[in-house]
Amino acid sequence: YAEAAVTVHQFDIVLDFLIINNTTKTLQNMNLELHTSGDLKIVDAPSKVTLAPKQSSRIQASIKVSSTENGVIFGNIVYDTTGA
Repeated sequence: YAEAAVTVHQFDIVLDFLIINNTTKTLQNMNLELHTSGDLKIVDAPSKVTLAPKQSSRIQASIKVSSTENGVIFGNIVYDTTGA
């Protein structure tokens, strides 16, 4: 499970993510891969974490806006599981 809160400060966007492992397996090397389109650039990409069963983690990412044209932020969550 993942959710995000978006905070905008003029030309900076801060994304605060809450990631929850709702499974009974450990999620190793869990990585939130973010991508942008338009005049957006990822400044601080989220780092990889390992989540035990039912554990949660807060992850933050920073994005710089170059212009006020439209842009899109999208991504994937990828991970390894134990016993896979």
